[in-house]
Amino acid sequence: MTRWIFLLRGVNVGGHNKVAMAPLREALAAAGFVEPRTYLQSGNIVASFDDDEATAIEAVRTVLTKTFDVGVPLMARTVEQLSATIAANPFPDSAAFPKLLHVGFCDPAPSSIDDIDVERFAPDRLAIANGELYFDYDKGVAGSKLTYAAMERSLGITVTARNWRTVNALVDLASTELGR
Repeated sequence: MTRWIFLLRGVNVGGHNKVAMAPLREALAAAGFVEPRTYLQSGNIVASFDDDEATAIEAVRTVLTKTFDVGVPLMARTVEQLSATIAANPFPDSAAFPKLLHVGFCDPAPSSIDDIDVERFAPDRLAIANGELYFDYDKGVAGSKLTYAAMERSLGITVTARNWRTVNALVDLASTELGR
């Protein structure tokens, strides 16, 4: 059985795509997920599932569509994959500012960002490592030209991002023993 971390994009934002977390956990359990847990109200799910990534994603997508009438992009990572993403952080000095450092989870993983003039976003920084994008904001996301949407358009991928605090919290939540 694999412990999955599901990252939903755009739920409970601005009154759109409303998904209550307690009913979501109940619906996931009914669909065969073991000990589904949620973190915050913004579409972070940790659950075990006895199947491959594509099947697990489709099962979550089915729950969202049938139970909540919500269709949003979502991605899945294992605890090991998310731990590797943390270890690959190209901006280790910024980990001390977890609200300013974000990971953009990508589908599909971009092979490179060489065609993007990252200097135009200075003092904000962008890097790629472990198949994910890392956004290091000087003053915060608000007002920055370095946006997830711009990266989606430039790279032709889907991106959902989490700040460094959330990424680490999800690994911690997913790493706790089942049954506790």
